[in-house]
Amino acid sequence: MQSFPALDVAIALALTYFFLSIIATAATEGVAHLRNQRARTLESWIGKMLSGAAATGTQEAVTEFYKSPEIDALSLSSGGGHPSYIPSSHFVSATLGLTKTAGAAGRIGEETWKTIGAQLRDPRIKDTAAGQALLSIYRRSDEDAARFRHEAEAWFDDQMERLSGVYRRWSQRIVWAVGIALVIAFNANTIQMVDTLYRDPARRDVIVAQAGNATASAKAGEALSRLDGNFAPPLGWARHGGYSGWWTVAVAPAGWLLTFLAISLGAPFWFDTLSKLARVRTTGTPPPATNATRKGEGDQERNAQPPPPEAG
Repeated sequence: MQSFPALDVAIALALTYFFLSIIATAATEGVAHLRNQRARTLESWIGKMLSGAAATGTQEAVTEFYKSPEIDALSLSSGGGHPSYIPSSHFVSATLGLTKTAGAAGRIGEETWKTIGAQLRDPRIKDTAAGQALLSIYRRSDEDAARFRHEAEAWFDDQMERLSGVYRRWSQRIVWAVGIALVIAFNANTIQMVDTLYRDPARRDVIVAQAGNATASAKAGEALSRLDGNFAPPLGWARHGGYSGWWTVAVAPAGWLLTFLAISLGAPFWFDTLSKLARVRTTGTPPPATNATRKGEGDQERNAQPPPPEAG
């Protein structure tokens, strides 16, 4: 097969970034698991939503919320800790269950409209952020209990989407911290890798051959073993430190920064990039199918209407 040095270097870099991203993601998930971060993030939000209760302190309200039958069942299924996820129907029922007059709060659909209103106007609910939101939904539900529940659950789902953004931002900060640690630990200098791979066809060919065995489901252990193998990319301080002369020392920070930015893009991005580069190298860009329009490398979209007949 004909060799294309620049393309092969790009494939080798994509494979390296893919494995480093897998390690960063696994480390982030490990930190999140140890900290129980999802559950803690959700608990913090619930504390804010139940703050300001007149008849009880915020922490007591949160405690009673988690002791409600709906949430307690989720806690048991989570191994005894607070759940990381709460269905919207459970949240609405548990929130109304904080009132003294809740009764069968878990069966809102069976309660009269006035009973729901009494629950929402109870000071234990009314004076909280969640209560204010639910009371606003109640007032515009036109005495329709089913509509109230639907809109209340939709409000909670919307809040959870926003809360997911909070968790993703936390995760991204951990990925950045792990990425910096990986760059330093592996001496992952993109500029040095490009220079070494371009001048070393044998190493480049071996790494490119390994790219065909990469899978999207690769684990951190496999990534570590592949990066530390005999034919690994030019990483590491002992084997590939090689900083001699003012030029290599001067450009090293730029090479580390490039690697860090690449890792922050994530493993799915680099696996997709690796797949596209490998496809170009092995088969070239396939021609578009009949009545189709090219959209990107190897992707095409078939037109809804057949092309007009040729004149003549």
